[in-house]
Amino acid sequence: MILYPFEDIHLDVGKIAMWRLQSYTAFAGTWLSDYVENKLGGFITDEQIKEEKVKPDCALIGQDGNIFNLLGIASHTLKQNGMADEAKEMCSRVTSSESYCEALNIIGEYVNITDGSEQSDDIDEDFNEGQAMKL
Repeated sequence: MILYPFEDIHLDVGKIAMWRLQSYTAFAGTWLSDYVENKLGGFITDEQIKEEKVKPDCALIGQDGNIFNLLGIASHTLKQNGMADEAKEMCSRVTSSESYCEALNIIGEYVNITDGSEQSDDIDEDFNEGQAMKL
């Protein structure tokens, strides 16, 4: 079958076309690409892969509304969830945005903005302990 990559191989397209015509009934007259497109809804694109990534919850509602504060919290959340590259990309996009609303929308593309009521108080305690250690 033509599922394997053929590097440095000359394929006789005429023979492949004849095989397709002769195997019409066995494979319902479709190539793999036809089958994927027509029966499976198409190949996965890079945009779909980005959309499928799970966005971590980030408690931004009720925080200081300074965009740099919100950006820092969202960036920290991404890094905690193993998404350091996304955090860097988000920071770059936010700092080059032209408005506060645009910056918030960009942050929302990377994290699920929540009010934090779903998170436990342990997170606040850990944060406060860390702050006390710095003093």
